[in-house]
Amino acid sequence: MSDPSNQEQGALPPELADLAALAAAADTRNAAQDGPAMAAGQELAPAVDHGADVAAMLQTVMAMAEPVAPYLPRAYTPEVCERIGIAVAAVAEKRGWDLGQLASPEAMLLFVTVPPTFAAVKMAKDYYAWKEREAAKESQANPSNVTPIRPEPVTHGS
Repeated sequence: MSDPSNQEQGALPPELADLAALAAAADTRNAAQDGPAMAAGQELAPAVDHGADVAAMLQTVMAMAEPVAPYLPRAYTPEVCERIGIAVAAVAEKRGWDLGQLASPEAMLLFVTVPPTFAAVKMAKDYYAWKEREAAKESQANPSNVTPIRPEPVTHGS
């Protein structure tokens, strides 16, 4: 057997050349599957934490829904939202659901418009109910001495 120190730099013994060719082929397949190689100094993007994303969205919805349902933020505390997010992410992973769709522009539009819209509807109902109560108080405080005139029923042909 030859001494490796006597070989040219970079040349492999024949028994290892086949193994090196197999390793190079495996590296080529892996690179094709993994996408382009990273340049020196580049870092991998951190993995998306879908559980944290779900928890954050749920907390946002709870904060926005507070004018309509002030009890919700007390029920859905940040800790509860976090546990729900972890559970939703686990089920989504098991079922193969794409939680990235939750961050779609359409979903974001829904999350930011629906709670304030419900709040505005509730505020409008409360406002008009208050106006009715105020009008009723006003009419009780200042009753009119004038009795409304009611027309007599018209009878034909008697």
